Amino acid sequence: MSAMHEVTTLTEVFAPVVPAQTTVARETTSSPFTLAEYATLVPAQVIQLEPERVRDALSEAYSAVFSAASGRPNANAIRDRLVYPFLFALPELVERHGTENESLRKALAEILNITVGCRLATNGALIFRQTYGLSGTEEDIDDAEPVNLVIPNVRLMVGKTARAKLVELAARGGVWSMLSDTDALDKLNASDPVSLLNWIAEFRQYSSAVSFKVKLEGQQLKMLQAFFRSI
Repeated sequence: MSAMHEVTTLTEVFAPVVPAQTTVARETTSSPFTLAEYATLVPAQVIQLEPERVRDALSEAYSAVFSAASGRPNANAIRDRLVYPFLFALPELVERHGTENESLRKALAEILNITVGCRLATNGALIFRQTYGLSGTEEDIDDAEPVNLVIPNVRLMVGKTARAKLVELAARGGVWSMLSDTDALDKLNASDPVSLLNWIAEFRQYSSAVSFKVKLEGQQLKMLQAFFRSI
């Protein structure tokens, strides 16, 4: 998969886009959380929502982080207020509502696109000390385990339990296989390459509907499909 172009500021990464009703920028009629709650949102809160409301909450959290009143957001705010609460709620949400839930599939595409922007802004691993289960201090970094996501080309550093949940969710197949790391996708390609190609194509449909300036582009996913076909 080809590397995405490098950027130096979050303004470049998340330039304003025209909202589309199929994306994180959708309007909602009522708020799942208060503005104060969006500032400190955690997966346990997101898990309590119905799938349709998960995307509403993601839309409002996105607006809260990138609103003019908030000033220019830094990568840590994007990671902690957008990626962390929603990405790590997905395993439990899918367990409750099933792998075929359309709202959760769309939420996955939106979350991974936000993760792409965050990765480009930091040009490094996204470290989620909240998942370590310890104090979250620098000394706990040794307790983290890497998850090298192939699709958004990003390296996550997470606690063992969080990693296990992401691995289990990715193993469900379909669009959820996009949470697989390099080793898992290589094994899947060796055992069932047809399914892998079909799952990438399926995810492309969801990713193409997300309206961000920086996104998982269709051309990148086409190249990934071509790569696995050539092995």
